[in-house]
Amino acid sequence: MPDATPDKTVDGFNLTGKRALVGGAETPAGRAIAGGLAEAGARLALASGLGYGEGQPKPALPSGNGLSGAVGLTDSGSETDLVRAAVAELGGLDILVNASDLRQAGPFEELTDTDLDRLVTANLTGPIRLIRAAGRAMLAEGKGGRIIQVVSMLAERGVPHTATYGATQAGLLAIIKSLSLEWARQGIRVNSIGLGWMERDPLLEAAGASSDRLLRYLPTRRFGRADEVGAIAIYLASDQADMMTGQTLWVDGAVMSHA
Repeated sequence: MPDATPDKTVDGFNLTGKRALVGGAETPAGRAIAGGLAEAGARLALASGLGYGEGQPKPALPSGNGLSGAVGLTDSGSETDLVRAAVAELGGLDILVNASDLRQAGPFEELTDTDLDRLVTANLTGPIRLIRAAGRAMLAEGKGGRIIQVVSMLAERGVPHTATYGATQAGLLAIIKSLSLEWARQGIRVNSIGLGWMERDPLLEAAGASSDRLLRYLPTRRFGRADEVGAIAIYLASDQADMMTGQTLWVDGAVMSHA
């Protein structure tokens, strides 16, 4: 049985030499995750604006916080092109994190076909293609890998005016569970980080929710913070998480524990 000394446990979270692509690096969760992976020693390629339509301005990538050496891949074309660019820049790919998230809410009957198509493309089709491209790269290299998808609690909780957004999130959970089985023997671990109600969540207002009223419903009586996500990503990306696959770790303040 291996020696489980404290030093060896800490060493298991060291990502030095690991090559990571972070999609949606402009989102609060993406920024926190990118910062955490960089702090743990990973080499980073960052992408922003995934799911944004042609001609729409791309959000800025994060800077500082130990990310000065990260490679920006904002204008990389398709998801396959994005992964190819990351592999070329980093010399391979060990970790994919996707935190991209297009949020839109409103009465279901009022959503246009354009609205529906944008939400499904940005929040389901795009992530599936990105995961597929990353998986192909990891399988080709034959060294396994880590895939981490950020999802919303609306994958499992119904909230008025968020039906389509929630459906895309539920689809992501299904992909994670299935791929964890499909790629288990190839050493690729597929997990997700589930977010509850977070600070400055744009869906709060869009869904017609009152922050004060919602806080009384939350067991912790506060919203989550993006900086509480980074450490979980380090764990899931590390060697210590080799037996973790097909799982969702919820950062939700016990909201998912409600009946």
